[in-house]
Amino acid sequence: MQKFADVLNDLVRNRGVTHLRWLTLQNEPNRTRITMDAYERQYRELDPFIQSIRGQVRYMGGDLVRGPDTGPPNQDVWCQYLATHMSDILDAYSIHVFWDYWDTQKIVDRLKEVRAIVNALPESGRKPLYVTEYGTGRRSRRRT
Repeated sequence: MQKFADVLNDLVRNRGVTHLRWLTLQNEPNRTRITMDAYERQYRELDPFIQSIRGQVRYMGGDLVRGPDTGPPNQDVWCQYLATHMSDILDAYSIHVFWDYWDTQKIVDRLKEVRAIVNALPESGRKPLYVTEYGTGRRSRRRT
């Protein structure tokens, strides 16, 4: 984390990077084997090293994808963890949204489901929610 912080600090303080606003760690952690504790620890380990730029750079956590009901923890569990263990360090939450070209309702459902998850969090743990990665896939032509 020290090396990463050194790069961030150098970019902001010495190289004129003024539009860097958000920092997120671990892409799609709910699709990996990283534990929620380890995920939190990364933010907390980095934080002391970038205090001088925290006014410009804020933490966004999550980058969550819709997960299966079995297997790695799903987004509900991750959102609960973010709200109850990391709300003091995170400034916002983020999700990734992908849908099938022929199923446009899927994006609507995805956005509504995540909004409902965040709305159900304890008020003290609610944060702004951003879509930080999105896209559509084009599978085979729909049969009519």
